[in-house]
Amino acid sequence: MNDSVALLEAVETLSNLAETGDGIGVMEEHSFNVQGKPVSYRSIHWISAKGGKDSVRRIRRLFQIIYDYVIDKEQDVEGIRAIMHLADQAAHKLDVLGIIKTEDLGEYRNLSDFYKKQIEPKVDQAKLGMWMLALTKNALEAKRPVRLRGVHHQTELVDLEAVKSDKEYELFFLKKEDGTHFYNPRLLRSIQLVCHFGERFYDKRDDEDPFAQIGNWFQIRHQVIAKTLLESIKTQVSRFYRMTQKQRENDLVIAVKKCLMALMLASQSHEKGKNSDHYFVDFQKYFREILYSSEYHKLIHYSAKTKNAVGKCLEDLIQRIARGIYREISLYKHLFPHVGRMIEEALKRNPNGDNHELWSILQRDYRALSKYAKGHVTGSLERLLEDLHTHPNPNFDPWMQRYTPSRLYRMKIDDKIADCLQMPSPIIQEFIHKAAVNEEFKNFIRGNAVDGSHLIFNMQDRTSWKEHARCKALEELQGQKPFQEQLHVVTFAKHTDFYHQTENYAKEHSAELFKNNLKEHLSDANTGFYFPQELSILAWEHLDSLLDEIHTTYFSGKNVLTREQRLDFIEIAYLCLQMHLLAKLQPASFSFLCKDGVDEGAASAATFLAAVKLLTPGQLTAEDRNMINYVLHTPALLNRERVIQPGIFQRFINAVRTLEGVREREGAQAYKRLSKYINLPVFLA
Repeated sequence: MNDSVALLEAVETLSNLAETGDGIGVMEEHSFNVQGKPVSYRSIHWISAKGGKDSVRRIRRLFQIIYDYVIDKEQDVEGIRAIMHLADQAAHKLDVLGIIKTEDLGEYRNLSDFYKKQIEPKVDQAKLGMWMLALTKNALEAKRPVRLRGVHHQTELVDLEAVKSDKEYELFFLKKEDGTHFYNPRLLRSIQLVCHFGERFYDKRDDEDPFAQIGNWFQIRHQVIAKTLLESIKTQVSRFYRMTQKQRENDLVIAVKKCLMALMLASQSHEKGKNSDHYFVDFQKYFREILYSSEYHKLIHYSAKTKNAVGKCLEDLIQRIARGIYREISLYKHLFPHVGRMIEEALKRNPNGDNHELWSILQRDYRALSKYAKGHVTGSLERLLEDLHTHPNPNFDPWMQRYTPSRLYRMKIDDKIADCLQMPSPIIQEFIHKAAVNEEFKNFIRGNAVDGSHLIFNMQDRTSWKEHARCKALEELQGQKPFQEQLHVVTFAKHTDFYHQTENYAKEHSAELFKNNLKEHLSDANTGFYFPQELSILAWEHLDSLLDEIHTTYFSGKNVLTREQRLDFIEIAYLCLQMHLLAKLQPASFSFLCKDGVDEGAASAATFLAAVKLLTPGQLTAEDRNMINYVLHTPALLNRERVIQPGIFQRFINAVRTLEGVREREGAQAYKRLSKYINLPVFLA
């Protein structure tokens, strides 16, 4: 096993043992060769009093790994002190549970003796645990429980495994209905330890760390956003300064000037002091203060007849800024060179033969990136700690946590241009059961109205207590004035048993039964779908014919479908329904939305793009593959310092493989048959 992985897993195991004492497993890695290629897998061995010599051996190994690190890193007093505290707690728990007497373990005695003789004399006990204090201040100061109405099963806490997988990090920024947190100080201690020892062990040069330049990516992104945004509003800015020269006591005018100054500074390079990233954060802060100010809300609620020229100028400029943030920024040519270099470097280190089909190339790139990213195992954990430190009283607020929107690509739908936007859920959320749409997005919708509407394909789970409030806030916004005609929200089930074909659906192989189940789910909001009444899919007279055509074209009309075929059927059906809705509504912009735009949102946007490319006649180019890779990978690499979640990627790549297989076999005939029911968008840029 890799020494660094062994160390981190030893720290995590000791941390889990110190915290719970039950159900503790030790990971072991095994490797062998298959046809000359190395293959590895991991197994879990459970520590228990009944485990006998096997448990003792694994416990000895844990303490030996820690001891080897400690004697090699003697100068790391702070880290050794923290891990020794953890080792003592774990040893005490092992004694109490009767699993083993740790005083009989030579490995633990060696560790303890070394600490007492070499480290303890250097330790200032007054500083013990200070690093923990800052991180857990909010948790320790939590209010007394107050029972509120709502879902009752929010008692679970986030655990270390969930944090490592980076699937539920938003719970660190949310509170339960009773005002308490979803985590405890011990969990934060465990995260801090894992990050601390990960940094120490991966003490490598920048050219060896795949994510060493991420800070530069942020600066590039924010500088480009600022420059592009200023260019897009230069007419409104010029008019604003001309009309407000004498408005020296108007608070809203002063606030807008401060906001524009921060944006101008963000657009420039800075060798010393604050950089573009810092100035862009200032811009975000100032712009939010404007949007939530009473002066601005009075302004937008005045009738057009009662607004003076300065008021109209201010309203127009502010809404143009909001529109520009979402629609004017295209980052592909600025960021893909960096993403592309990372993929190239990953392929150099993990070559995987020649690939010719689109799906196999995309899969090769993902596998290489996944292996390459293992050299940065604590990336998403470090990002979590950084966000908790930056936001002392955090909410889940993706816009203020650097999940900025951008335009991914542009499509032509009939005669209308529509921009596909990459964006996080536009939500501010403090409590798990309540969420509100942020004013940045609302003002984007207001500013976007001059071009048309915005369509959201929402991929969040409206059946889960973790995401229901966010779904409800978005779905309800489209029914409120003045958004009824400018916003459409449709929710697709991406987290249910039916979507994954598990539980009761796993062994239902009948194609007809499957199609009937799909139609039934589409009609029921309790199954995870949501369609506004005017967009009801069941009211569409071609639904049955479309599903039959998908069945015939992509699955040869087989009476029995395997689970894998049913999963691909669902993805292709979603794609066709999305194309139908785009043709029906002809919006100016659309987006595939998940909580942060990183996993489900990015994969859905990439699947849509790949489907359009594969259904369009003509040869696929290297640029096509680059664009799909950019849409798929950039959000996760940039915002979470990891690759996209493996399960989500697998659904994406399986759907692409099925689409490409039929394209290779039937050419343009596949789309010709589908075109009776859907209009294929044309990719523009």
